[in-house]
Amino acid sequence: MKNTVLYRLISFSYLHNQPPEADLLFDVRRTMHEPPVFAGDLAGVDGRDHEVQQAVMAHPTAEAVVHLGTVFADTMSFQDKSCVIAIGCSHGRHRSVALVERLASELARFGLPTDVRHMRLELLENPPAGGGVG
Repeated sequence: MKNTVLYRLISFSYLHNQPPEADLLFDVRRTMHEPPVFAGDLAGVDGRDHEVQQAVMAHPTAEAVVHLGTVFADTMSFQDKSCVIAIGCSHGRHRSVALVERLASELARFGLPTDVRHMRLELLENPPAGGGVG
């Protein structure tokens, strides 16, 4: 049977967004403390950057999050709708983005269709008219 599920992967910021409605939600604020390098050398880039991804994936919990997301996606492959997996961190720029990108790569490796959305980055890249984004 052909997999008809679209996997929606969302990164978000607990400080700037409401957690999205999701079938599976990871909160990595406490389990994956933000490395100091994100306040220094990598402050101006986000989790789509290779160096940020390496720093995030070096954390012992990172592979577990990706593995659990992959296993969950596999269990949802028997339904005929979308499956939403959301990952949130404090600022929504480094950890959650890097983890969503890695999860998307893993699902693609298995031929599963993904739609990736980075809520905080969308807000930073397309600020609302007449207001800052904090």
